Amino acid sequence: MTDSISLVDRSTAKKPTRSRKPIPTVDTTGTTSAVDALAEAPATSPTLAVDQIVHVDPTTLLIGPNVRKTTDPEAYKALVGSIAELGVLEAVTAFVTEDGQLEIVTGQTRTNAAVEAGATSIPVRIIAKPESTTLAQLVENTARAPMTRADQVAAAKQLAFDFKLPAAQIAKRTTLARKDIDHALKVADAPVALAGLDKDGLSLELLAAVADSGLTEEEAKPVFEARWNPEMELQRAVRNKEIRVAVQSETDKHRAAGVQVTKVAPTDDYGTPNKDTKAAWVRDLIDAKTEKQVSAKEHENCPGHAVWIGQHGYHHDTNIDIMPVCLDPKAHGHALAAGRAAAGKPQMSDEEKALKKQNTHLNKAWPEVTEVRLDWIRDHLLPLKKLPNGWQLFIADDLMSEHEHYTAHLGLSGNPVVLNRILALGVRVSESEHQTGYRYVSTSDVASRFRAELAKRPDHAILALAIQRHESAMEVRGGWEKLSPRYMQWLVDNGYRLTEEEQIILDRRVALEGKRRAGRAEDEAAAESADDEGDDFA
Repeated sequence: MTDSISLVDRSTAKKPTRSRKPIPTVDTTGTTSAVDALAEAPATSPTLAVDQIVHVDPTTLLIGPNVRKTTDPEAYKALVGSIAELGVLEAVTAFVTEDGQLEIVTGQTRTNAAVEAGATSIPVRIIAKPESTTLAQLVENTARAPMTRADQVAAAKQLAFDFKLPAAQIAKRTTLARKDIDHALKVADAPVALAGLDKDGLSLELLAAVADSGLTEEEAKPVFEARWNPEMELQRAVRNKEIRVAVQSETDKHRAAGVQVTKVAPTDDYGTPNKDTKAAWVRDLIDAKTEKQVSAKEHENCPGHAVWIGQHGYHHDTNIDIMPVCLDPKAHGHALAAGRAAAGKPQMSDEEKALKKQNTHLNKAWPEVTEVRLDWIRDHLLPLKKLPNGWQLFIADDLMSEHEHYTAHLGLSGNPVVLNRILALGVRVSESEHQTGYRYVSTSDVASRFRAELAKRPDHAILALAIQRHESAMEVRGGWEKLSPRYMQWLVDNGYRLTEEEQIILDRRVALEGKRRAGRAEDEAAAESADDEGDDFA
């Protein structure tokens, strides 16, 4: 992030000690030309017409509040150099105050730069006093160098709250899009979102989503400090909060009912026993004498009965597990069932454990990662009026290298949930009663709406089909192993930010491809060596 510099505010600064010429009064009818007005009016008080341009010493101008609080230091330095060499090429605007001075409305940065460059005169276009200098500045600044998020939020807040302008009017009278105004106003009213204004890579849209999320500033930190995709971190932060709230609610209910609640799980997600506790899952226990399985219902009468509340193992949602536990099985006459003892499990190396842990994490996170990616495609790629350069080449390359897959995935057969989502076709999505996490839609409804989309936006519809082909191959559990580096690179080239999980998978794919290439090179070298030996023998 480039450092920002605060603009000089000379509204109350001490002016240089030099004689000041009286500021002309303004003729708002605009009928008198600049030349005639200056020639005919008394020398001590010439009349200036609205839209007249006069040349004024920049140090004599008043500079009022500016909606642009910061500017890029390199751009400002370049502006000072340009003015020193060429002067101010475009007039600033100012109105005459009640005490006869000129107050800048737009062009504060140019005026400050002119003073710094040592300019003795700059062009000033006279205007009538505006109802809102903030609005006038906002119109000009949005047409010039992009305003910072903080400046947009501050300006939108002032126009909405101080000048009582509705969002639609602010958008109509400035060059800011209505959605940007809506986002800015949400951020302005949410301290948690304001805390992320100075962070790189966070759009107003994302900050507005943070404002709507219900997160505290502490809970939103992972979003503001994200090294990877911040949308993913926001979704994860919201999900984790929902889980924490659900866990606390169930914990309070069980404790109120007299049930012990342990915060320490007997095993990790991979089944490895926790060395810091004697506890064991009731599902893994047998009666030490009869060797009969201990049921959860029977165990409720055990002095060591407790429950563990949280998410254990693979989860794609915010549902929590309430799992019966015995806090000390041996002391209460229980034993681990055959095959449940840790000693009977094959020992894995540290590398194997790390790989298994990473794979489990990827399986668990993949549905969430996919949702973030598909939402980005739906909200930022396919709504573009003009698709990004190279989209035809992407599809052509895809057809040449993956043509055998298109028969299965490029049509509307199978489960077109992805197509429905990324094109926002609006077909109702249902959850399977038999397969957790599986969603389906009516293929005929999607086909009908897709045909309408194809007639309206053929390029977008064709690109969506190509995207569906890639995403459909990855929609099953473990589908991340089929992630296409070429597909992901194309998304990144067009503005998508990878999640950490996607980067891990791509790194592994690249490493694997490197090993394959090395293996092929060794095979080719061995084949050449065998050919050479054959030639010698002949």
